[in-house]
Amino acid sequence: MNQPPADACLVITPDTAGWWQLERQLIQHLPGRHIVLPHAIPHGLPGPAPSGEAEADARGRTEAESRPALDSERLAWLFAPEEVPPPVGDGSVTLFHAAGYDSEVDEVLRRALALGEPLDRVEVACARTEPYVTLFWEASRRLEVPMTFGPGLPITVTRPGRALVGFCRWVEGGFPAGILRRLLQSGDLTFGDEGLSPGRAARLLLRSGIAWGRDMYPPGFQRLKASLEEAAREAEADHPGRRKD
Repeated sequence: MNQPPADACLVITPDTAGWWQLERQLIQHLPGRHIVLPHAIPHGLPGPAPSGEAEADARGRTEAESRPALDSERLAWLFAPEEVPPPVGDGSVTLFHAAGYDSEVDEVLRRALALGEPLDRVEVACARTEPYVTLFWEASRRLEVPMTFGPGLPITVTRPGRALVGFCRWVEGGFPAGILRRLLQSGDLTFGDEGLSPGRAARLLLRSGIAWGRDMYPPGFQRLKASLEEAAREAEADHPGRRKD
């Protein structure tokens, strides 16, 4: 088994994690530099029991050292508002109210862009994944603002994902032509470089008269082919000198 390089970095967070003795011994014997990140423990919520070293360190802190230096650090008292220290007034936390999810996402983006900071220094934390991930993804496409998403994107917001879901519904529903036509009209299903656009394919499918059923497609396309060939012959007879496309 290959060993990591000697300068490998192991990050452990938070510093008050309730590690068991065997876990602490394992961490201590791992190669590389051990970096312990300080962590603000939420007040008013149950948490893991601190280790012996962390508990001793917490007892050694004075009241002044434990007071928040920024208003953003006061968020650790979100669930214990009666115990929160007074505001610092540094402007690191501002609140606003929006009249819906869409308005909330738009305001967050306006404020993020108004900061003038590089976008890779902006992080948006949400209480839950949906509907925020989908709304931010739609906004990123609309505004051409690059974003990455920690929980990932639902497969249904991507074109291949929508095509796969639609194809499965088409098969499970007994091959109804309506579902296939909507897949073509949406542009989720294409024909590559075959020269047939999805919109024209949807119109031809509608002209074929196919309703549903896998066995209905071959005769339906045969009737459509015969109808198109007949229309082409009539057009050639009416205009014999016209060039064929």
